[in-house]
Amino acid sequence: MAPYSVSVPIAPVPNSRPSRVLRALPTPGQDEQDEARRRLQILADMTLAAFALVGLAALGLLIAGLGDQVVLWPLCILGLEVAVLALLLRWLLRRSRSASQVRRLAMIASIGVAMAMALTEVQVAPTTGLPRWGVSGIGIWIVLVPLVFPFPPPAALGVALASAACAPLAWLVGLALGLPPQDPAQLLEWWAPLAFCAGLATAAAWSVHRWRSQLDAARRELRDLGSWALVRALGKGGMGEVWEARHRLLPRTAAVKFIAPPDVTGKHDRTALARRFEAEAAAIARLDSQHTVTLFDYGVSAQGEWYYVMELLDGIDLQRAVQRHGPLPAWRVVRILAQICRSLSEAHGQGLVHRDLKPGNVMLCRQGGEFDVAKVLDFGLVAARGEIAPAMIPGASSPPRDRATRASEVLGTPGYIAPELLTGDPPPEPRHDLYSLGCTAWWLLTGHEVFVAADFKEELAKHIADPPPLARLVSSGDADLITLVADLLAKTPAGRPANAEAVRRRLERCASWHQHDEAEILRWWEEAMADPAGRK
Repeated sequence: MAPYSVSVPIAPVPNSRPSRVLRALPTPGQDEQDEARRRLQILADMTLAAFALVGLAALGLLIAGLGDQVVLWPLCILGLEVAVLALLLRWLLRRSRSASQVRRLAMIASIGVAMAMALTEVQVAPTTGLPRWGVSGIGIWIVLVPLVFPFPPPAALGVALASAACAPLAWLVGLALGLPPQDPAQLLEWWAPLAFCAGLATAAAWSVHRWRSQLDAARRELRDLGSWALVRALGKGGMGEVWEARHRLLPRTAAVKFIAPPDVTGKHDRTALARRFEAEAAAIARLDSQHTVTLFDYGVSAQGEWYYVMELLDGIDLQRAVQRHGPLPAWRVVRILAQICRSLSEAHGQGLVHRDLKPGNVMLCRQGGEFDVAKVLDFGLVAARGEIAPAMIPGASSPPRDRATRASEVLGTPGYIAPELLTGDPPPEPRHDLYSLGCTAWWLLTGHEVFVAADFKEELAKHIADPPPLARLVSSGDADLITLVADLLAKTPAGRPANAEAVRRRLERCASWHQHDEAEILRWWEEAMADPAGRK
């Protein structure tokens, strides 16, 4: 059976040593930043050379007494303006800037040059008496920019439209300054080609973007990750990509998860993030619970992406398991929760807190002839948009803010966050994970989150103030389990069980613990594995 999916690992293979490529390879995001910086420097140099030449040529004609001064003086001024803008751009690029900051500078410069050209054309055109049909310098500029500096397609469209809009805006400025109005037909002859050029520039940006994406994919397949060779892509999400990998020497397959690092500005910040990434992976590599997904290796690729080489799992995460096949009986739930507790107990004992325990981060697997083997994923390594979330280890800083709960500005996922994290900023502690475990138990038993709300803000408010509707758990038929879930969902950490081990012991005393049905589990797995949609 083909493996289903993988996620960030948290435990080592015996006798394996994580690689230390972090010290030798580029810092995260540096390649993208350097490429954007180099492209913008090329654009600035081309612009400086071209417009300085225009200005000097116009000035030479003026000195020689040749040509129309009404036309030549605006061209001299245009050359000076754009040359100063290009020099300013070069000066701004002397500082280290993130890739997103470089893109913003490119957008501002591109629109600024288009506006300078439009103001010049508005001033010069009425004096020449020539027809306006044809592509003006603005149109050439609109098409040239995305070929030199490859904006993402939506940004390229915005820059192209804004540059084309400089023409009517310059015309309005000219009217305000007392320039003679022009015939509407002449204005149409001027603006129509610019709209065409904007569309052409956008199409060119899409083509360049697609070509670069294909090239990056080809380069990714050829990446050197030490002993691991990439085989095929398994999936792609908002935080990165997952690939199946094969060991070059041993008969072992694995999964490699690539994560785009945060877009930071300074070299010191990039280095600090890389070091924190290494320290976090090394700390979690100490875990060896059977119920924590196994870490084989970690590092930074030559392209500056963080990656983890991890156990390739055959199964389905608890989120999709319930969505596709309905709630689970209490006797299965208690055994799954007990396995999760074993993973949490070891991690908590080493000062690590998961901070985002939820059904989507627990895989239900078939492994070594056993069924319903729970594996905890994404254990405290990676926060949203690729940010490292520091674990509870000596010297670790407080967790960064997570986009999943942007309104409350805490780390976690709405529906599974402990109430105290929503009302303050306490340091991570194990009983935060126990509240999330209670929410996960609720999902497994009912197929719904604890609180149903119109939006996540209302849901968070209910986690803070409302008691859980325990009547919905009565159908589970296990009063001991209902009481335990209620205790896990206590509003304060003090009201919850002392630790994960205490929860596991209570699970084993539940009435449903002894109702294990191996035949039903086998039937469930035959149905689940026969449904490819449920394992994507």
